[in-house]
Amino acid sequence: MPTHTGGNRPQGRAGFARTELVIITATVSLLALLQAATLGALGPATGGAQCLANLRELTRAWQQYGLQEGQLPPNPGDGNTSPGRNWVPGVCGPRQGEEFNPEVLQDPGRSLLFPYLEPGDSAVFRCPADGRMGRYQGTDPALAGRMVPAARSYAMNAAVGTTTLNGIVFAPLDGPWLDNHHTHRRGQKWRTYARFDEIIDPAPANLAVLLGEDANSINDGSLGFGMETPEWIDWVSTRHSMSGGIAFADGHVGMHAWTDPRTVVRNGIVNRVRVPGSVDHAWLRDRISARIELDRPRILPPAPALGLNRMRLVWPAAGAPGHRLES
Repeated sequence: MPTHTGGNRPQGRAGFARTELVIITATVSLLALLQAATLGALGPATGGAQCLANLRELTRAWQQYGLQEGQLPPNPGDGNTSPGRNWVPGVCGPRQGEEFNPEVLQDPGRSLLFPYLEPGDSAVFRCPADGRMGRYQGTDPALAGRMVPAARSYAMNAAVGTTTLNGIVFAPLDGPWLDNHHTHRRGQKWRTYARFDEIIDPAPANLAVLLGEDANSINDGSLGFGMETPEWIDWVSTRHSMSGGIAFADGHVGMHAWTDPRTVVRNGIVNRVRVPGSVDHAWLRDRISARIELDRPRILPPAPALGLNRMRLVWPAAGAPGHRLES
């Protein structure tokens, strides 16, 4: 290697001058501060990174179910009152029977995504920034009387999934709240999605599947949303510094920054509220459903591809009506 011989530095001198060390230390400190500022929104204080990891794991389970069953899991949005199974069971809102009962999420006969999760890991149903704590409501004697975190923080887009009758999956969802009046029926005006090949519009990379829901709003497993009028029916979570985690049908996840102060739940009140001109509602509207256009062809369904201990989805290649993205 060539030896440096130029400049004013005496030959044979090793190390750095004090001034150089000060400059290097200051530069490293500045870079650390910039990195902290960049990653702060996903740091331990807000739990953003773990929230996204949870959503990613849940979405993988959702995809695995769809690949194995040939249809998406039930998401009836009926208060989890009908007999049968659901993607997630229980009513986990404030002062509800399963708010602090994680066991209900571990019943494979009722919690259809649970068998596809890492063994015994029902913690992925809860966002770490969901600060609710309450007295344990399950049946484990070892936990009786103890304070535990809330069981679930996420809900599924009410336009995504199937519905059941006497425990048998039989039809796509109606998506009743899509017309803002709880009277919408499948095939009427707005798309609902029961199989992968029905995810045409929005495209897989733009269809929201799982979202963080505000702790005061969450109840059953479905997030109701109106396409006709800008209003909040169920309320999205803003717990990550005015941002919320969202998982999409192609498997990618992200934090979306909400900007309208009307998106924030005030004083725990989650009544339906109209929000004319809300950019937050408009942004989410484009990712919940779309108007039915009968001349739109279906895309090819995603093909299963072998991965590490699981399959992943591979959507049609670029240039086809869909997308090619790997979860």
